Amino acid sequence: MRKRQIIELLIIIILGLTPLLWFHGNQVILGHDAGLTLSPVSHFSDRLFAWTERFGFGNDQTYAIPGFFIHGLEALIASLGFSLQSVQKIVFVFWFLLPGLTMYYFASKLAKKFSLTYFALPATILYMFNHFLLQGWFVAERTKFSVYAALPLVMAFLFDWEENRRSSFKTGLFISLTIFILNGEASLPLFGGLILSIAAFIIFYLLKEFSRQRLLKLIKLFGITIGISAFLNAYWLLPYGGYLLQSYSSAVAQAGGLSGVLGWVNYVSQDSSFINLFRLQGIPEWY
Repeated sequence: MRKRQIIELLIIIILGLTPLLWFHGNQVILGHDAGLTLSPVSHFSDRLFAWTERFGFGNDQTYAIPGFFIHGLEALIASLGFSLQSVQKIVFVFWFLLPGLTMYYFASKLAKKFSLTYFALPATILYMFNHFLLQGWFVAERTKFSVYAALPLVMAFLFDWEENRRSSFKTGLFISLTIFILNGEASLPLFGGLILSIAAFIIFYLLKEFSRQRLLKLIKLFGITIGISAFLNAYWLLPYGGYLLQSYSSAVAQAGGLSGVLGWVNYVSQDSSFINLFRLQGIPEWY
């Protein structure tokens, strides 16, 4: 590595320590939206099961099984003897820094390809301090940050594949492993940015030089990726499929039925015009 790259990485790591400024005294961050717990190890152990007895007479938590890696990291750090505040500090720094490192990896590739000497570091800093992530940090939304960190890696793999630096199988495997670990706890809306980025890549890939061979190559890549991803994620896809077939309607009913769900969506979206979204404005007590 060149000296400049080492210096840039040190700058990124130092900036990644920003969450340490958020803790004062012996404060810890709690609240149900944050998903942080007083006992990370027991919380993680409970999340390994599709059924939990933490609420009432028991509750289906199939939706939470994909949180294995997010809660597992917190449980691992806690099991090493760190205090609850120290666990949160380490976790926050990790999720603040990881998107920066993945973006630096991708941006460095672009900088090298297009001879953009001072591109990688500014791109990384803007990615880490993206003001649209502010609401996510209000509740320490690690699920969102995991997909956010996965996006540059997936795009880097796609760019390498397009330049024939890696086979379709290896590219599909790397993408599948990335999404397997940085899975956003399988919350589909969080994948919106990643889906749009992949769609843009597909469009430009086909427009660059459209041919039947390139189209078949693209289909092969995504067929491999979907196949490997389905296999790796079967541990939660199968039980979640059962939940959708057996319990989903009752869960909607508990939320007030279809009208109750739509009423909540309309309430939180009432000021979500494009102008207000770009100005980060919504209902005052939330977005």
